[in-house]
Amino acid sequence: MAEMEGPLHFKGKIGDLRYYYNRFVKKWIVAGNGGANRNLIMNNPKFVHTRECMSEFSACSKWSSQLRKCLLDIDHLNAGYYMGNVVKLAKIIQRKDIPGIPGRRSIFSSRYKSLLTRLDFNSEHPFSQVLSYCPELTSGPEAEWVTLKIPGFTSYYELNWPKPFEWYRIVLVISQLSDYIWNEAYMMYLPQYPLLEDRSMTARSEWMKRSRNSVDIALTASFREEALPPHDVSVPVAVGVELASYMSGNSFSAAPGNGTMAIVACL
Repeated sequence: MAEMEGPLHFKGKIGDLRYYYNRFVKKWIVAGNGGANRNLIMNNPKFVHTRECMSEFSACSKWSSQLRKCLLDIDHLNAGYYMGNVVKLAKIIQRKDIPGIPGRRSIFSSRYKSLLTRLDFNSEHPFSQVLSYCPELTSGPEAEWVTLKIPGFTSYYELNWPKPFEWYRIVLVISQLSDYIWNEAYMMYLPQYPLLEDRSMTARSEWMKRSRNSVDIALTASFREEALPPHDVSVPVAVGVELASYMSGNSFSAAPGNGTMAIVACL
């Protein structure tokens, strides 16, 4: 991969080279095609380690996609190449499956829950820099419900944003994240518990005006009685901050990117 300099820029392909603008690094990029063909990789004994890496990477991608789907209600608050960090974390957890066979090592995220709170979903506006307050969290037995409290919150001083805004609201999301394990019968990676991403629950505060007066914020999100989390899954607790510049009629001008989010706990 190379950077493109000079006054002439275009988007597309010429031969084996493709040209495009990367809006995150704010540079024009030139990339080429190459490498061994698929038949060689899948059948040649020299590529056995490559095949093992490909198999394990597929599990990391699936696990990462599952986590993203769990947090879809606040996905608009992400920014930058955050999925790369999620996949990287999946690989870190996968490597901890030391007894596992290379190419079939599982992602036991339920054993390393605290690692999920280190993820940075918004490199442009990190959550800890926008919200100068650590929310108080309490949960019920088996994490069946989670309550968030921010007592005495003064938005004028404790919400930091580079652009003017007048309104804000807090969002609480609880979800269920399955381990990804190698299934010998199907010879592929599968979630230990399928379709858990459909169990995510969200609670939102009302839109509140930015003010020097303090307010008490309390939100509770509960899983449905028929969809309580199994004991061996992770329960990520995510908090989002949405910002709006003005109110128009009964709606707010809150464009994607106006805010931030983070996983603040994992039960």
